[in-house]
Amino acid sequence: MDGLDETLQDPRFKRGITLLKEKRYEEAVAHFEDLLRTMVESENKGDTLQVAPVYYEYGNALLSYAEATASVFGKDTVKTDEGEEEDENDLEVAWEMLEVSRVLLAKHEGEDPRIDTELARVYVRLGDLSMESDLFSQARSDYERAIALHQKHLVPLQTDTTPLADIYCCLAITCIYEYAKQPEIDEDGGDLVDETKEDDAAPPTMTQAELELAGVKYYVQAGLVMVDNIYRQSEKCSSVVQAFVQAHIPPPRVKTPSSKGKAKAKVDRVEDLVLQYNNGEYDQMRKQFLAAVTAGRPDLNPTSDDDMRQLEPEEKQVLDYLEIYTEVKEKVDGLRESYTTGR
Repeated sequence: MDGLDETLQDPRFKRGITLLKEKRYEEAVAHFEDLLRTMVESENKGDTLQVAPVYYEYGNALLSYAEATASVFGKDTVKTDEGEEEDENDLEVAWEMLEVSRVLLAKHEGEDPRIDTELARVYVRLGDLSMESDLFSQARSDYERAIALHQKHLVPLQTDTTPLADIYCCLAITCIYEYAKQPEIDEDGGDLVDETKEDDAAPPTMTQAELELAGVKYYVQAGLVMVDNIYRQSEKCSSVVQAFVQAHIPPPRVKTPSSKGKAKAKVDRVEDLVLQYNNGEYDQMRKQFLAAVTAGRPDLNPTSDDDMRQLEPEEKQVLDYLEIYTEVKEKVDGLRESYTTGR
């Protein structure tokens, strides 16, 4: 792939990835900046596919540092003019690096699944960056591009499609954040907008009701993706695991071919947007799963705090997928309740 694999296996590149995994973001920023300078200025790889992952990780490191700082201090923390300018510069450089990576990878889109996967990662971080700037419509566009790229190669019930669920959750969050940012309505039907911010506010792309409904829909899509993964993974496990899954999680939905000719577009109703958990309370799922799967197994380390110590690796993966599903279900239930009470 014109040197892409060579970069991914480069010890210098791997060192930067380790720094990111350890959340040493400032060090990662400096490391990838130095590596990028070396590859561009000394190795003359500035416009090649080989350097695309470095551009991406440099931008990713800058954005990760900005996100971590916002998480620690809060996005609404009062900053000095110098601090605000530094944050804006970091985000601008992050966007430039991600955009260069996108351009380099897009030239080779479709040539190899790994290139498409790398490009999808770029679009996800571009979407995250747009979210940092409250550019919700642009964020959704970037996330949707990432989904389209993943869908070329991730086959439901055959491959791990968790990345799709992650992006659907990101799409749901864009709707929730945009809904929260929309101006309140006064009793006379007028907008209560802070005049000092009116010029900076982007016009809403959907009504509040549409945003709420879209948020529910995206979370439901994420949950349905996880249903596919739960059933796919359970087939690698014992009949006990399969029986537990079948008893609690509705089977994957069978997609029917699109009918020919024009048809009236289906309007989503919140009543139809549901994730089910059968035969028990979903917040007790972990306890129920462990009890069912480990029944009768000898416990070789009963003093351990690891409640998954008796599970096989394949069973642990099923439990991980189940927990993602129940977490998404909790969000769906909360949004549905909010939507219903607000109407």
